[in-house]
Amino acid sequence: MPGLCGFTIAPSCSVPPAAVLKRMQESLVYRPHHRCDRLFDDGSIAATRVHTGIVQREEQPFTNDEISIWLDGEFYSPSLSVKASAPDVLNTHYSRSNIHPFLHGLDGIFSAVIYDKKKQLLFLISDRYGLRHLYFSNNNGMLGWASEVKAFRHHPALSLDINPDRIAEFLRIGHLTGNTTWFDTIELLAPATVITWDLQTSSLLTRQEYWNWDEIKRKKDLNDSGSVAEALGAAFRKAVAKRCMPGERIGVGLSGGLDSRAIFAALPDFLEPISVFTFGKTGCNDIRIAQKVAALRPSHHIFQLINADNWFSNRLEAIWLTDGQFNMLHMHGIEQIDDYRNRFDIQLNGFLGDALLGGSYSSHPDGELARFRNRGRRFIAMGLSLDNIAVHTRIPFFDNELMELTMSIPLRYRRGSFIYNRMLLTTFPEFFQSIPWQKTGLPISATGLQWDIVRLLRKCCLKAQRMISFPPGDVGYTDYPDWIRREPARKFFSDVLTSKTALLHNFINARTIERRLSRHFSGADYSEVLGRYVTIEVWMRQFFEGGVREALGKRYIT
Repeated sequence: MPGLCGFTIAPSCSVPPAAVLKRMQESLVYRPHHRCDRLFDDGSIAATRVHTGIVQREEQPFTNDEISIWLDGEFYSPSLSVKASAPDVLNTHYSRSNIHPFLHGLDGIFSAVIYDKKKQLLFLISDRYGLRHLYFSNNNGMLGWASEVKAFRHHPALSLDINPDRIAEFLRIGHLTGNTTWFDTIELLAPATVITWDLQTSSLLTRQEYWNWDEIKRKKDLNDSGSVAEALGAAFRKAVAKRCMPGERIGVGLSGGLDSRAIFAALPDFLEPISVFTFGKTGCNDIRIAQKVAALRPSHHIFQLINADNWFSNRLEAIWLTDGQFNMLHMHGIEQIDDYRNRFDIQLNGFLGDALLGGSYSSHPDGELARFRNRGRRFIAMGLSLDNIAVHTRIPFFDNELMELTMSIPLRYRRGSFIYNRMLLTTFPEFFQSIPWQKTGLPISATGLQWDIVRLLRKCCLKAQRMISFPPGDVGYTDYPDWIRREPARKFFSDVLTSKTALLHNFINARTIERRLSRHFSGADYSEVLGRYVTIEVWMRQFFEGGVREALGKRYIT
């Protein structure tokens, strides 16, 4: 995704900093509408930004006296002046020496760099949830930063050796965890963190956390679930409205799930007719349910069909765009990413609504916050990064007020989506009372008896599932196991994974890969792990052997 990049300049640097910075900047440019800010180089640091021209359109850095600021993302706090830009606001609070208290209450998804030339200090800042990724490297007295890992390959002073443990982790669970990357020398900036770098001593002074989940006061009990559901509904409406400004071109993805439906229902009337998009294979439940939901409000509903012929076309490039950190089999909707820009500039995404408000992450043995930090932030959020290449994504469920209210509710009331479902039925009854949920095939208003009957019917025979209006599972929106067995994916998977020069063979036994590939082609389902294999192999070739086309050949890239 477009964003920030830069580095501190060591006295012994033998390569012109401007040349290095230019190559780093170019590595973040993917589309004609991406805009490049000027290259900043004052002998102490070199920094710049790439952006989509949707938010923060003004040239950066923002400079006031001897303070320079680069910011990727945006703020939503209503108390902020609408006339001042986000970097200007950040500068005001930094100049008043109250940057940490300001960040503590700030509602926004962003990353930022502050350079104080007079004090010779540099600050890297992440948002409260760490969702606008910023990577950094503290190596040999040099601090480098970039919104994407690939930008670091252009800095000659940085050692880039893959950690085999990260490969093993990705193959085991399908994503990286915590703040790790493929390289020990590169780290993801932790959530709610400010790193302070001393340019005079070329050293990291502090790494401070300005907010923590433990600050949210948990209710001991829920005396009136109805009142809490109403409060959640009001907070959710406010969160959505805060992210919709008149004059903006806004769209929303609509699936068969609950989160996107809630956003669609809460969108302000002035956005009508609403731009809505849904992807999936022909006849899938997501499209059928989305059609019913979209019909409840004036909207322009766009469908992107995914099938064996088109699912594969854009994913090799997308592996490069996500630094190999996102399994290619989960890049659903990438088929229409460039069409987004023609229809809207900003999309509202239901990122992790059910996971936290619905309590689905609470069953993880490490706890729901660990689940968020590892799976939510390092896996699901990679889909947001892909979308941000074309449009700007906003995520209402991570509104500070709404999130603090959500996490204050006792877990036993959030589990099983009890309070979430009650909020949805109370706030948006026409959208949830009778329209099924893709996951279950029943509306969330279904009674316990209806659930028992459905479970019994499913257990008895597959034929009985036809009695459910939208049977789950049998009409999913993709069919990767089958599509991998078909061309063009079949030949590509085979060629890449069985090649004698495959880089992946340095980390996993080639016979294991070939055995699983053969079994999959014979009818077994190894699609998930094969997707992980190909993702890592393709990314390593891209990273170490050249760009997308150079590494894989033009025949594979559309």
